[in-house]
Amino acid sequence: MFYFCIHRFHGIYIYNYNAGNPANIKGAIYNNFMSIGGSGNTETGIMAYYHEFIDIYHNSVNIYGTPNNSYGIYSYTNTGTGSNNTVNIKN
Repeated sequence: MFYFCIHRFHGIYIYNYNAGNPANIKGAIYNNFMSIGGSGNTETGIMAYYHEFIDIYHNSVNIYGTPNNSYGIYSYTNTGTGSNNTVNIKN
C-alpha cells in the first residue's frame, strides 16, 4: 500500500511506495510544476518516504517566502531494504 496526497507544506508527498518487481512496473512522477510558499515551516516540492522502484523525472519546483528550511526534493529510503538502486531522480 502507498499513500499519495497533496499536503499543505509539500507539493507531492509519497509514503511507503513499493511497486514490487521493477521489470513489471515502476512508479513514475513526471513533468510536474509546483509552487509552494510560506514562512516558519519546512517547504518541500516532492517528499518521498520509504519508497522503492520509482522514477522522479523532469519536475520543476518553486519555493518562495521565508520558510525555515526548504527542499526541492527530499527522498528518504530505508537502507535496510536494499532498495538504494531502485530510485531514479533526474530533474
